[in-house]
Amino acid sequence: MAVPQELVDLIIDDLEGDTTSLRSCCLAARTFVLPAQVHLFKKIEFHPPEPTGGVPCRRFYEIIAVSPHLTALVQDLRIIMGEVKYARIPSWLVTEGTLADILPLLKLRHISIVGEPSHGKWIRPYNLEWDQLGASLQSAMVNILSSPTLDEASNLKSLSISSVFFSSRTYVHDGKYSRRWHPKLTSLFMAERGCHWFCDHFVNAQIDLSGLVTLTLAPTAFTGTWEDKLTEIAGYNRLENLTLHNSIRRCNALDEMMVTIFNVIPVNSNFETITLDAKPIPFRVESSQLQEAIDVLLAHADRLRMVQLRVITSRDEFLEWEETTRPLLHTLDERGLLVLTQLPDPFRVAT
Repeated sequence: MAVPQELVDLIIDDLEGDTTSLRSCCLAARTFVLPAQVHLFKKIEFHPPEPTGGVPCRRFYEIIAVSPHLTALVQDLRIIMGEVKYARIPSWLVTEGTLADILPLLKLRHISIVGEPSHGKWIRPYNLEWDQLGASLQSAMVNILSSPTLDEASNLKSLSISSVFFSSRTYVHDGKYSRRWHPKLTSLFMAERGCHWFCDHFVNAQIDLSGLVTLTLAPTAFTGTWEDKLTEIAGYNRLENLTLHNSIRRCNALDEMMVTIFNVIPVNSNFETITLDAKPIPFRVESSQLQEAIDVLLAHADRLRMVQLRVITSRDEFLEWEETTRPLLHTLDERGLLVLTQLPDPFRVAT
């Protein structure tokens, strides 16, 4: 007697995350194959070639050549570039040709392009230069972001760009990619030094980011006045979580960042968390000016749960900075909203 499909689906759903068992189910019976494939291919990762010589990206290309229906099951793609040991060695993305053929076939909801930053003092902290990519791969990546179907369908929800270096303005100034775009993004992460033009491109008037719930950006990556950008960003009525990374080498003081951001928070804001990263530069803003900005924040963001300040410094320097900073932000501290965190300096040589 055949097992009812509803029971098969329940069995498969209970195995979510158990890759070995799901693969076995594909061999058990025909009714198990598609439900198991839904879980197996929902989220995939392309990472650097394995020591044995296998290339996951190419292997997936060979699979979909035989079973093209699998492309419709992929919702989340994570492209991992790996660790950089020498700044000028190209990423595997530059040499692997199948990715440009795969991307147009997918209808993604989430995409991440990530890598492990290098930690050497004189090595650039990114894993890929955009301009090293071939024209076909550049076009395939851009089409995922600017496809007309994304204006009408709730496909791509999350975009993360990490350790990618854009060494020219060609991409953002090409008229092909400058049309009005209404993505369905709810999460956007772009916080790497070197992506100046890309950040500008994403916060310009041609791209509607009003649906964002979570946004992470590097303010010093903006080539224009980033305070003006923040005014527009803070006005996104769905935005709940804002993180601004500051450049390690070129820092705005935290107090200046707070005054700027807090003063542009709109009335009835949905902000729940605000996170700011910088070096522990002494506060220079008048205490009355800082307090006025905090009052605006508290009046306009009644859902606020946390204001986190993360400073890039040593442990001893952090403790000294924390001791002087908490009293200056006592209004936030007394309400249990203030969180002070130390981040290690990636350019500090360990002794």
